[in-house]
Amino acid sequence: MLQKTNLAQVKSIAKMMLLMELHETEFSPAVVQHPFTSSGIAFIQENGETTLLNLVQKKEDLHTWQIMMSRQIEKAGDAFGIYMMVNKPYALAFLKFASPYLSREDFSKILSSA
Repeated sequence: MLQKTNLAQVKSIAKMMLLMELHETEFSPAVVQHPFTSSGIAFIQENGETTLLNLVQKKEDLHTWQIMMSRQIEKAGDAFGIYMMVNKPYALAFLKFASPYLSREDFSKILSSA
């Protein structure tokens, strides 16, 4: 375990997971499986306007959402903040891939929450 978390590497892992494919379910587009969402429908706010995105049926909407999420990951001040963005079924996968870059304290905090 590291003495100090390498936050840049943790962000890099999260961004790689963000680019993973959406897995559709029988309830798609409403329900999907992905490391950062369980819904194929997302809302974003830009310039005071709310926009509905269909992540399953529109590639440009998926790309827009990924850019927005990447910005949120980049803004995160700590590893736990990034972990809190992760869809719960993917929590341990995130921990596995991020663990080489986590301090013992951050690893323990995320593991106890997962």
